[in-house]
Amino acid sequence: MSIKKITQGVAGAIGGSLAWVSVAFAVPTGLSGSSTQLDTIGQNAGLSDAQASDLPTLIGNIVNVVLGVLGIVFVILVVYGGIQYMLAQGDPKKVEHGVAIIRQAIIGLVITVAAYAISNFVIDALITATTT
Repeated sequence: MSIKKITQGVAGAIGGSLAWVSVAFAVPTGLSGSSTQLDTIGQNAGLSDAQASDLPTLIGNIVNVVLGVLGIVFVILVVYGGIQYMLAQGDPKKVEHGVAIIRQAIIGLVITVAAYAISNFVIDALITATTT
């Protein structure tokens, strides 16, 4: 190894160490400080710890996120099917494939919206029943 490579390696190691040290001093409170800051943000947003620790609310939030992601997936499938339909160039087999994707994605989207509505109704009923 040449002296130049060794010097560059040592300089890089010192520079990297200084970067980590500066980050450590920039956030002296660590994770507890970020937790405090997140609590402050949550209070400013009108959220409380009771809402976050309530099991039916937590389950409802998880179900809503999953159904929201499914809705996004089905919308993307509708767009994909539309692109397949437009790129078919009159080929009956490709046109039918594009139409089938659109049809299936719309059915999935309808099922997802229905599941979202039903789950919101049931979860709201559970939250009302458990808090009163």
